[in-house]
Amino acid sequence: GNTTAAAGLWRRSRALFPDRRRSIDQIIDLLERDEGDVRIINLKAPVNTMLDDYTPIPELSGRRIYFTREYEATGEDIWMADRLSAGLFEARPISVLNTEGSESPLAVSPDGGELLLFGSYRGGPGRGDLFRSTLKRSGWSRAEALPAPVNSPHFDADGFFTADGAAIL
Repeated sequence: GNTTAAAGLWRRSRALFPDRRRSIDQIIDLLERDEGDVRIINLKAPVNTMLDDYTPIPELSGRRIYFTREYEATGEDIWMADRLSAGLFEARPISVLNTEGSESPLAVSPDGGELLLFGSYRGGPGRGDLFRSTLKRSGWSRAEALPAPVNSPHFDADGFFTADGAAIL
């Protein structure tokens, strides 16, 4: 299907990116992996609740997931859930990143030390902008707006870290 065609495209393009061969091989491996190897597990409460919980962003380590929880009265908030054991998580809001408006995680850096966020925090140039937060010993830092031209006076709502964490797309 589509994954076979995508793997073929990556294979044909591999020579154009000699310094990225290992990353491209990993992408091809994922695209060609037997779907039977994928297990879907309902994480249940406290991650999946009767509220609207969505946009799961897992850390590469597999030990933590960031997600959005929507409250009818106050909008969207950013939560994180730490894996305690197989299928068991402890979830809590990241209070320093949550406001009366709407915020949502977009990506976590490969090392787990930075979050890329969407929000309507004060200090952003538009109606909705991209922000980052850094994990420090004391917890997550306050959201910091990304500079122009990443943020504009318009609605800027998507971004991702590159696999090496060196850039945001």
